[in-house]
Amino acid sequence: MKLTYPLLLNAKPQDKPYKLRDRDSMHLRVSVSGSKVWKFDYRLDGKDCSHTPWAIP
Repeated sequence: MKLTYPLLLNAKPQDKPYKLRDRDSMHLRVSVSGSKVWKFDYRLDGKDCSHTPWAIP
């Protein structure tokens, strides 16, 4: 799915946290409270890792 600016701004909280995925392991996580955080998932030495470069207030 192509993540556009209006899509990101209009992402509303739901009963459970959910992810809006773009590509290459990047996604926007929308929490139950409505906060939005960019996440980058990767593997390092066979372990799943996640990096949070920034949050959207």
